[in-house]
This record gives sequence, structure tokens and C-alpha cells, in this order.
Amino acid sequence: MEAEKEVKRKPTYHQSRLSSFEFCGWADYLQNIEKKRGKGNFYSCQGSAVHASRKLNLRQKVKSHNDLTFDEIADACRDEVNRQFDEDKIGMNGDFISGKSKSAAAGFTIDKALRLARVDLRQLQSVIQPVEVEIKKEVALSNWEFDLGMTMDSRDDDEMITDCKTAKMRWSQARVDEAYQPPVYALGYKAHCNVYPKGFRYHCLTYTPKGKISAYELQTEISEQRIISMLNRFQAMHKAIKTGVFTPAHGSSWKCSPNWCDYYSQCKFVRK
Repeated sequence: MEAEKEVKRKPTYHQSRLSSFEFCGWADYLQNIEKKRGKGNFYSCQGSAVHASRKLNLRQKVKSHNDLTFDEIADACRDEVNRQFDEDKIGMNGDFISGKSKSAAAGFTIDKALRLARVDLRQLQSVIQPVEVEIKKEVALSNWEFDLGMTMDSRDDDEMITDCKTAKMRWSQARVDEAYQPPVYALGYKAHCNVYPKGFRYHCLTYTPKGKISAYELQTEISEQRIISMLNRFQAMHKAIKTGVFTPAHGSSWKCSPNWCDYYSQCKFVRK
């Protein structure tokens, strides 16, 4: 009796993989094929800290229907920044960090993150009522060569998905309408709830050039055409990965900077 042939399992791509691959194929190779450890930056650390404080509040809000005070979420924000610096996960050559000691850089990042977290709590989190927070989901795609994985920030009582973004520059409606994250999450929502969400909203936090904080919401709808377009982008990535094509970003691109690329210091394409 012939041994049964081993069935090769399809890869499951997390939604962040497409962002990584399209950002820079070589950085994606270092992270996911070579399993190299990258270095974050001021912007990524600040965003993670805001996310930590947001998660703490929204998780308890599912049952309490009330927001925590700022003092109650501030430690989560500080702890996330200190953890990343203590574990040497932040590169020291990017914006606002270069030339500072590690403790000074951490303190600066904490100050900026706390300001964002305060505004986020008062102006953005206060207007939503989450039903579930941090929903991890895998979606089996029978007609595609891969499956999808994701972690949705929150599913709210108005049948919307909410995701928070901190950014250096203000997001436009066009950017939101073209983003692939909403259709990815729509598939996850459908697998989780048996219906598509009514829509997707970004809660955005941006420092203005004058140092003020802009907090705003941008909503977008998800169509079948948009879902197919997103899946085709994943398919193109999948094909490139299968054939070993990991194209680096152009050396003159804004992407090739310690401010934005976690693998800048390890990249063989960077002009030293």
C-alpha cells in the first residue's frame, strides 16, 4: 500500500506581511526568510505605546461601557516604551532619537506618546462602544493559494471595525479608500460574524508641524471589487515569494531610512 502523499499546507499570510513586502521586498526577506531581528524607531514605538493604552481601556469598556481615566491608562503607555528600549528593540539613529542617550530617548518618546494617548482617549475612544477587542482570526480561502490571518483592533456595537493609526503626516480620504487593510478585516469579520461589517473606520492621530495634535476619524466602505483587488495583491506577493523574488526599495526612496525601515542597519543595499 502506497504511503499517502503529504499534503502541503497553504501559507497563511498575516495582513501586515503585504505591507512589509510592498514596502521593501528585501526587508521582508530579512524578517521572514532570514528571521533577522529588526530595530524599531521613534514612530513605531510611539504607535505601539498608544496602542497599549488603547487596548487596556477598550478591553474593559466592553463590559463597563465607560472609559478609564487618563491616569489609569498612562502606565500602559510608559511601560510599552520602556520595554522596547530596555529590550534594545529601538534603533538610535532616527528622528528625535539620534544623539540622545537611551534613557533620554525613552523619556522623549514617552512624553510624545502620552500626549497622543490623552487625546485618543478623550476624542476618539470616547465615541465608540467595543463589543470585542483584539480579535485574532484566520480566514481559509478555498480558491486561492494562501489563507489570511489578522488581528482586528475592535469590533464595535454599530457593526463597524475600528483601527487606530498614529502618523507623521495627516491621512487623506483617498489613502483610506485605497488601503488594503479594510478589505482584509472585512473578510475576518465575515468569518467571525457571518456578515460583512457595515464599514471600517480609522482613528487617526497626527502631530501638526506646530506640535499640536490632530485627532480625526476617516471611514471607508468595502466592496466586493475592493476585496478581489486586495486578494490579487496578496497573490502577486505569494508568487514572488515562491519564486524567490524579493526586490529592494530603491536606494533614493524615503523608505531607505532608519526612520522607517527596521532593517536599515542590516541592509546590503544601503550605501554606507
